[in-house]
Formats: sequence, structure tokens, C-alpha cells
Amino acid sequence: MLKVISTPHLENRAAWVMALELRDIFVAEPAAHVRRYGLHKDDFNLVITDNAEAMSRGKTLNRFSLGGSESDVMDFLAICSWSLKKVLEVCASFDCEPTKHVRLRAQLKLWGYQRDARLEFCPFAAQRVNPLQTLPTKWTIPHVVRLLARDTDAVVKTQWELTDDYKSDADRNFGRDQRPDRLSLLRELVEAGRDWRIHEDHSGLSISYGQRSYAIDLPNRLIAA
Repeated sequence: MLKVISTPHLENRAAWVMALELRDIFVAEPAAHVRRYGLHKDDFNLVITDNAEAMSRGKTLNRFSLGGSESDVMDFLAICSWSLKKVLEVCASFDCEPTKHVRLRAQLKLWGYQRDARLEFCPFAAQRVNPLQTLPTKWTIPHVVRLLARDTDAVVKTQWELTDDYKSDADRNFGRDQRPDRLSLLRELVEAGRDWRIHEDHSGLSISYGQRSYAIDLPNRLIAA
């Protein structure tokens, strides 16, 4: 699972250096998702998604990609006074598209994208998700997202997790009954919901993807509704 790491804000050089070293971080104010790609200083790609409406229905988000050398990207951040809010404002001021980049410097390019807000996870956006009021007639992944985002009484436990090392898996009982990181699981369900499968039977509700399966104990308020 992808870890969910967050920070209150990005407003100085030290904070940006930390974020770029982590490569994947969510920011509370302004709400954004910052990711770094590339393996060396001359292959540096900084992707920033404006998460102000993340996990909302019928909304779109702006995503910006800065590609070039590390020094050029850092100079751009410095010009923006290391303020994430300013970075988003400056990027949004350019007429850029996925197939139409803007050259900010000789080796620094900016692309812009529109993203479906429903497919963008944000750990600070749970309150935007409508809670389930009754049990669905037929469960879908969006239903599971709503359940896990808003109902802390819904308990998730591992049924099994497999790796390439069967002996190690067996020694740890295939992870059975362990509780996965809730935010990391929720992130996967939001960002890659199509990859997951839902199973309903006499024993209850479970979800699976690849070599992992998790059981969900439904809260009493839904069962009684």
C-alpha cells in the first residue's frame, strides 16, 4: 500500500526539501498532493494536484507538472517564495495543457491537466463524503469509500495477504486479522477503485485486489437501519 504522509503546509525551503525527499506528501493548507518523480537531478518532475475539491462528485481538479532539472525546479519554488499557494496560483495563470506545455526556462517545462475529483484522494477530505444511511442493495466501491471515510465503527481486518515467500506468509498466518492502515486502504480504493472486487456472502462483506483480501465488519447502525 502507498503510505499516506501529510504536513500542515509548505511555506519554506526546508519543508520543500523534506517533501521532495519523501516523494509523496499531502498538504493540509492549501489542500494539495505533491509528488516527485525522476531518479536523478537532471530528470526531475514535480507534480502538484490542487486538492481543494478532492473526493467530491461532479468536480474537477487542476494538476500541474513541472519537468526539468532539480535546480530549475528549486529556483521556481524560490521565485514563488517557497509558498505552495503561490506556486498553484502561478501555475494556474499559464495556458498549459497535457499536449501543450509552457517553457518557463530553457530546461523547465510546465504542463496542466484536469482531473476527476472523485478519483483524487485527500486525507483531509473525509467530511466531504456523504455517509451511508442504509445498507446498499448492491455494494460498489464508492459505497465502501463512503463507509470507511465516515464510519469509524466499520472495522477492517485482513483475511489474507500473500507475497512471493510462502514460508514467511505462513509464519505470519498470512496477516490474518491484522488491521491495515485505514487511510492507505482508503487511498487505494479512491485512486484505483476499478482494480478492486467486492464479495458478499453469508459471512459478510469483503474486498480484494491481487494477493490481498480484507473483511469489513459493518457498524450496527447500518445493520439495524
